[in-house]
Amino acid sequence: MSGRAPVGGRAPLRRTAWLDRRTAAVLAGAALVGLAGLVTLLVLWVGLVTATLGAGLAEGGDGPEGAGGPAGACVAAATAGEDDAAVTSTLLPPRAACTWTVDGRSQAVVLAERPAGLATAAVVAAGGGALVAAGTLAVWLRGRRRARAGR
Repeated sequence: MSGRAPVGGRAPLRRTAWLDRRTAAVLAGAALVGLAGLVTLLVLWVGLVTATLGAGLAEGGDGPEGAGGPAGACVAAATAGEDDAAVTSTLLPPRAACTWTVDGRSQAVVLAERPAGLATAAVVAAGGGALVAAGTLAVWLRGRRRARAGR
């Protein structure tokens, strides 16, 4: 005891922690897993974009397709705005391809590709981390409301 008399004649209220350790640990773990998934996706997609640009700008290729071989010719046709040439990309699986028509036949050239399994695992980690964090917060808030209602 500090020797002081309670203010107003009442004992001081005991302050309780607003978040217990277990809930904090679950929230922190879920946030870290989600963040790791998001960072992995970012690295995959930035790598895909840079590899796509590198494939489109690659020099060399001795064939009639021009610099960079068929990939370079397709990207050049898409850049020039030819109607039948287009560079497309998909996020899952992470892949960039160029499609165009040569001599009446449609051709597709894969410009860049990243591991689909890694991208899927990253999406699951990001989504799972977000769901666990949201669920933990919802349960914690519900318990806190019940505790306040019981006072």
